[in-house]
Amino acid sequence: MASDRKLTAFFLGFAARHKWRFLLSVLAMPIYAYLVAEAPNVMRRAIDDGIMAGDRAATIRHSLVYLGCMVGGALGLVAQHWFMQSGGIRTLTHMREAVMRHILGLGRAEYDKRPLGVYVSRSTSDVEAIGETMTAGLTNLIADTLLIVFIFVNMVAIDRKLGLMTLVIVPVVVVVVDIFRRILRPLYDRIRTVNGTLTSQINEVLGMHGVIRSFHLQGAFNRLFREDNDEYRDTNIKAVSYDAAVFSILEGLSFVAIGGVLLYIAVRATGTEKALQLGAVVAFIQWLQMLFPPLKQMGARFAILQSALAAVSKLETVMQIPLPVDEGTKSPENLNLTVRDLTFAYNKEQPVLKNVALEVPAGKSLAVVGPTGSGKSTLIRLIVRQFDLNPGGGEILLGGTDLREILREDLRKKIVLIPQEPSIFEETVRYNISLDRPEVTMERIESICRKIRAHDFIQHLPHGYDTVIAGEGANLSMGQRQLIAMARALATDAQILIFDEATANIDTETERLIQEALDYVMATRTTILIAHRLSTIRDADQILVLNHGEIMERGTHDALMTRPGLYRRMYELQRHAIPDQ
Repeated sequence: MASDRKLTAFFLGFAARHKWRFLLSVLAMPIYAYLVAEAPNVMRRAIDDGIMAGDRAATIRHSLVYLGCMVGGALGLVAQHWFMQSGGIRTLTHMREAVMRHILGLGRAEYDKRPLGVYVSRSTSDVEAIGETMTAGLTNLIADTLLIVFIFVNMVAIDRKLGLMTLVIVPVVVVVVDIFRRILRPLYDRIRTVNGTLTSQINEVLGMHGVIRSFHLQGAFNRLFREDNDEYRDTNIKAVSYDAAVFSILEGLSFVAIGGVLLYIAVRATGTEKALQLGAVVAFIQWLQMLFPPLKQMGARFAILQSALAAVSKLETVMQIPLPVDEGTKSPENLNLTVRDLTFAYNKEQPVLKNVALEVPAGKSLAVVGPTGSGKSTLIRLIVRQFDLNPGGGEILLGGTDLREILREDLRKKIVLIPQEPSIFEETVRYNISLDRPEVTMERIESICRKIRAHDFIQHLPHGYDTVIAGEGANLSMGQRQLIAMARALATDAQILIFDEATANIDTETERLIQEALDYVMATRTTILIAHRLSTIRDADQILVLNHGEIMERGTHDALMTRPGLYRRMYELQRHAIPDQ
């Protein structure tokens, strides 16, 4: 667990952009604390020098000063909160944007390591926990500390002995708060962790509710959620209990202190020692009444601070995840794709690809086929740099330039991947194709959709291209989603399009539409196809057959069908299974 000093420095790095707001808030704090602490002292003078002395003018003068102190203190309080909250909210906006920017920049491998709900929790509830501290806890903690200091300075100035006796309570309060701080910190850290787990589970259930209902998994997911939810409840109860304990202890100490001070004043008044004047007694009582509320609240402030530090710790953990290294500075001379001696493993003991070599000239098409687990998807992930090559594992070249030497942003403009299950935004058809890029005009969208045979079904939607698609395309068929994803890719300037199982999970009629769209794509762009349905890749310029990560065969459809190999067996099995092929 990172130290509080390190976490504070991490937060201050974001707050520095709005330092003037925080500085003005800090400057308003001593003004507020001084004026509020000085008010009882003014009241003392009004009583002793005005009322008790029978000086009406002095009484009025001190009363007006007292009123000025209270009004000035109120204005100082407003100023400190306004500047602190305005700076805090802006800092949180900056922090949330930075976290989201970092999450979006993470490599695919990092997404595979953690549930997506954890990232959701980090960028939402954890940031809000920090905001609660910034706009309430931290401001009040600093202002209350200054108020306590000014109160003690006034007490000692009026009566040193009594002021020092009252000061004894401070180290006791500090010890109590520090003990509970050490207890509360790991509890709040655990609360943030479990909250991230719960968010992840909710995200997973919402995304997979159809599968959960189909396989009657509601009970299993409810049990898993209940376990984490119970832990979240119990940990919160424990934290609240300790929070209540420190508040109660400080409350008790305040009663003891007030009682002790009043007893001392009474004994002193009956003894030989000089008694306090009436105004001083009233001032001390007011100071004591003002002193212990912030002391009692200090425990709560520290509890809020511990919750925020736990949230900052979680955010820092995410921000420390290294972004993919991008040292690319070159641009490819052409779009010829070459793979040489490619060997890749997710772990050293189990290579997924072994000595793969291939070439795809610009404008040509390549189909990659093979049994499940043969390494097809891994090959695609390496070509689009979702993963980087293992050291010494060969090379992938675009236009003679190693992919690792090409700027990722430049590479993504040249290569687009259309996954098996394309992502569909809960937006209009027009938005899902253009992605709000101004250069993708309506005329261009409609032209592309006509060429890939998507225009007809879009026109039959309730509002055509302005129809809002349900989340993840729930109101569209798989084939319609694929056509929209294909139109989205064609709307870019990318010259290499990669399709991962474009015809999976669709009916025969829709497959014909997809096939016609693929024929258009292969005639206009460099195309790489991952396919299980071999009937869809017969027109590819080159077919690569993978098995257990190795290339078993390569050639055109007609050439591969002339020899008894894996491709021919796979094709004949599918032809018998689907007669209309």
